[in-house]
Amino acid sequence: MALKQRESRSARRSKKSLSLPSARVSLAESDILASAVAQARLVQKNSHSPYSGYKVGASLVGVSGRIFSGCNVENMSFGATICAERAALVQAIAAGERDFELLVVQTPERNPKPPCGMCLQMLSEFLKPTTKVILTGSGARIHNYRFKDLLPLAFQSAKL
Repeated sequence: MALKQRESRSARRSKKSLSLPSARVSLAESDILASAVAQARLVQKNSHSPYSGYKVGASLVGVSGRIFSGCNVENMSFGATICAERAALVQAIAAGERDFELLVVQTPERNPKPPCGMCLQMLSEFLKPTTKVILTGSGARIHNYRFKDLLPLAFQSAKL
């Protein structure tokens, strides 16, 4: 009987939340997370990266629940290259979204890499320190962070 009750409680808990490496996410959030990861993986395929061969996709989830995605677009003048994270952010801003709950970055290797410093700085104007950031790669494992973990000392307007 006690085992059955424990299994029942455990089953109820698992229906309420999905456990990630360092956060608990509700079912609705897990659906959004799955969609954001899927979109980042989908747009990664559209990357224009003939110089580095490094294809990246990113998705930003706004507080509205809308998902905005982008891929990196390289240019032979490397300074004109735009990263996937900034491409997703520009899409969101153009659509009127200013507040975000989640950033997903899909990179090509098994151990995914975080956004570059330029992307992190640009994102710092719109993401809260506690915004969830998911890094995914070619493997099944995802890495879960908070924005402040990736850019702990962001340059912000209060420092001007």
